[in-house]
Amino acid sequence: MGLTCLSFHVYARDTASDSLPHQAVALAVAAAQRLGFEPVARAEDAERTLIAIAEPPWISYFDLANPPVISAETIAWGKQFSAAATGPVLLTSVWDSDGFAFLSFQDGKQVDTYVSRRGMLPGRLRKWMPQQRATAWSTWFARTVALAEVESVTAHGLLMADALLRRLSQIVGLAYPLLARIAQDLQTTP
Repeated sequence: MGLTCLSFHVYARDTASDSLPHQAVALAVAAAQRLGFEPVARAEDAERTLIAIAEPPWISYFDLANPPVISAETIAWGKQFSAAATGPVLLTSVWDSDGFAFLSFQDGKQVDTYVSRRGMLPGRLRKWMPQQRATAWSTWFARTVALAEVESVTAHGLLMADALLRRLSQIVGLAYPLLARIAQDLQTTP
C-alpha cells in the first residue's frame, strides 16, 4: 500500500512565530468546542486526540482518532477550524498514492475542492474554477499564484498523488514532509 494521509493546515500569516504554539492550542480548542467537544484534564479521557505542529506561517493538525480519509466529520472539522481562524484552512489527503484531494475552508465554510479520483469525497462539494482558485490563493498567500501553478496541481492523470501533494506544498509554502506525515507516526509512546 502507498502513502495514505490526511491533515488540516491553518494559515496563520499574521501570528508571530513565538505565539504559534499557543495559537495552535487555542484554535484546536475553539474548533472542538464548536463541534460539541469539551477539554479534559487527562489525555486518556479524550474522545478526540489532535497533534499540532507549528511551522510558520502554518499550523498543521493531525487527527489520531479517525482513519485518514475525507469524511463528513473531517469536513466539519475543517469548517470549524476556519471559523476559529483568521486565515484559510486546507485539508489535504492522499489515498494509497493514487488519489489526491484538497479542500479549502474560509470563514466557517467549505469554499473549494479538488479531487483526482472518484470515491474520495463523501458527496458533492463546492469547487472553484482554476482562475478563481489562483485569485483566491494570491490573496490568501500574499503572492501572485499563476494560473499555470494551480493547473499543475489539478492536472488529471499526469502524476502520482504524492507528486501533486509536493506541487501543492511548493505553491502554498508548506513543507512536503509535513503534508505527507501520517498521524499515527506522530504519537509519542510512554
